[in-house]
Amino acid sequence: MDFLLLHPSNWEEDEGLMAARRKLQQLKVVNDAAKRGVVLIQSFNAVLTNQEDQKQDLIQLVEKY
Repeated sequence: MDFLLLHPSNWEEDEGLMAARRKLQQLKVVNDAAKRGVVLIQSFNAVLTNQEDQKQDLIQLVEKY
């Protein structure tokens, strides 16, 4: 965090900051909560009922609680 002591115009010259930037750019970021939610509703939707009105009622109930 030494780069915070530098003027922003000099950040590009700071090797520690540039190394950290390279590492961060290689990270893959995912929204695990959203992915789990999608998988959960797909599983839920496929198992419980085939009647569309019942599915909608169940989804609204889950959303409410």
